[in-house]
Amino acid sequence: MFVDFILVIISQLGLGAGGFGGGTDSLYVRIEKAWPFSFTPSVATDGKKAYAATKEGVYAVSRDAAEATLIPTPFPVKTVRCYGGVIYAILEGRQGLMAFRGEERGTYPSDANCMDMAFSGSYGFIAGGEEGLIVVSLADPLFPQDVAYFDTPGYAQSVDVSGSYAAVADGETGVFLLDVSNPGAPKIVGRYDTKGLASGVAIGGKYVFVADGKEGLLILDFSRTEPLVGQYKTTGFSKAVRVSGKYAYVADGGGGLRIIDVSDPANPIERAYYNTAGFSSDISLALPLVYVADGQYGLLIMENMLLKHFK
Repeated sequence: MFVDFILVIISQLGLGAGGFGGGTDSLYVRIEKAWPFSFTPSVATDGKKAYAATKEGVYAVSRDAAEATLIPTPFPVKTVRCYGGVIYAILEGRQGLMAFRGEERGTYPSDANCMDMAFSGSYGFIAGGEEGLIVVSLADPLFPQDVAYFDTPGYAQSVDVSGSYAAVADGETGVFLLDVSNPGAPKIVGRYDTKGLASGVAIGGKYVFVADGKEGLLILDFSRTEPLVGQYKTTGFSKAVRVSGKYAYVADGGGGLRIIDVSDPANPIERAYYNTAGFSSDISLALPLVYVADGQYGLLIMENMLLKHFK
């Protein structure tokens, strides 16, 4: 118990391990390890390893690894995602994506400026910039094939899928909720024009959580006439959000990692944070570990201490 208490105090004082010293402010979050890769805009995990997007390709690391393994790509990687044992690397510009499964390699060429990817069953859902939402078949997961498009009016930056619904963060035009029960014919369910720049999105139960730039975290319920249920204005520029249990994890740009209690969606409360040294733009969860893509400071492996000390 005494050791746990000391760890909490260390976390609160920002004295976590991993190369960023006591000058970094934090609360109930500690850095377990830092990987100083070249600029890291995105991260994903399969629960065993973390995968960091970099200029050289995708670096794979395990929790206790002494060295990282590079999966090289011909172009810089802007986004990395994992699904069904396959690593999907979305390449910079209009270079589509590459897929990796062990020594096997695959590709998905695209004229769209692909930004993000989510998955459900045998389908992938790509946030395709000015092309909106692109639905692809993963019948051959290494070589996705186009199935359908939904042309949003803005710039589709992020997508999440849960059950029959896909939520799309569409930049300056806000958020779209689509019915994708028939993946070949997505249908609009609702739209909410946010005040900020809708950059990240996550579905949790009946709620849609939005990383809305300078407006912070928004919580939407599209079953209501007025979808906005709650909001928490973060200190930075919210870029990505993930939800697990009662917490929303926000990559908050210059504000680092913010962990927000959303058990009461109308009154979200920040419970923990870590002001990282870089620009946090993406998050992946293998709780209690939180993987943060921190821009020029690479990949950070963090621990949410709230899960240890509070039920």
